[in-house]
Amino acid sequence: MKKQIFGWIGVCGVAAALVGCQGSEDHGAVDVREDTDMAMETEVAMEAAEIPENVMTPEVAVGGDTDSEAETKAVVTVNGESLTREDLDLQMQQVLQSPQFASLPQEQAAMIMQQMQGQIVNQFIDQTLLRGAADAADLEISEEEIDEYIDELREYFAGGESLEARMSMQGISMEELRRDIVADMKIRALLDEMTDAIEEADEEAIRAFYEENKEMFSVPASVTASHILIEVAQGADDEAREEAMAKISSIREELLAGELTFEDAAQEHSSCPSSERGGDLGQFARGQMVPAFEEAAFTQQIGIVGDVVETDFGYHLILVSERSDATEQSFDDVRDDIAEQLVMEQKQGVVEQYLEQLRAEADIEFAE
Repeated sequence: MKKQIFGWIGVCGVAAALVGCQGSEDHGAVDVREDTDMAMETEVAMEAAEIPENVMTPEVAVGGDTDSEAETKAVVTVNGESLTREDLDLQMQQVLQSPQFASLPQEQAAMIMQQMQGQIVNQFIDQTLLRGAADAADLEISEEEIDEYIDELREYFAGGESLEARMSMQGISMEELRRDIVADMKIRALLDEMTDAIEEADEEAIRAFYEENKEMFSVPASVTASHILIEVAQGADDEAREEAMAKISSIREELLAGELTFEDAAQEHSSCPSSERGGDLGQFARGQMVPAFEEAAFTQQIGIVGDVVETDFGYHLILVSERSDATEQSFDDVRDDIAEQLVMEQKQGVVEQYLEQLRAEADIEFAE
């Protein structure tokens, strides 16, 4: 299971800004994927209660205020601490600037924006309430623990840009980072104390979960592939389509003749964000791509550039590098993961009840 650097529900401050909000690796295949849930993944380990609809859209939340007034207007205030429109917009920029979001149809993008705003607001509420509860519990965090946490962050950035480089880009000082880490670690300590008495799941429960949910442990057939996309705009005329087809056919001829590598061709010609990686889409299973693309990827020869494939996005060339058959994980393979999941579900239930109690006792005001 994925290691959560930020513990129970992630952090809502500068450390979260450093690592971003996505919870899974992006393979850049959104231009041909039907499933858009990947654009909405976050580090939050549970969903909070619903919030009033009037905070879900910028137009309603800021009313008729001027731009400058809107930026400082509170979207929600929790026990006197406010999330302003400016704060919310800054966090939304992480979503708006992602390749996944940029490639989504306008209606889907608008819907996801609303949902993401709701998640950010809920996260702010929960973090504020938990931070207050942790402060009241008078929990102590040592300098050594903070240093260890920073070392974990450095490991997170290992192999790429440094932690300091990302901090500089985000305009975050080490003092701000350490302060944010203390807040998160206090929350984590509070929740750990609250759930410490929960015992590990027994063998019977673990086995029962496996037998009742075997479909969860089936690994579907998959392929690892790259592609080149020559985009064709929706509603394009025949001439534009013919030009796009001629271009991708010419690229294919060069590839088959060995005059150009697939990676170089993707970087030079492909309209997909995956062009930065030479067209690499990573590994995907059935149901993750549009039908025509999927059919080609699962049937064409490995290591051979296939025929031109047409989808609603345009024309594609696909190069399959690997194909894996469907398999089923044995009980022994997943036993420890199931045990961990069952315990986490119990802990999340305790935390959700605690948050409901904190919300009931808090002074929470939403923008009108």
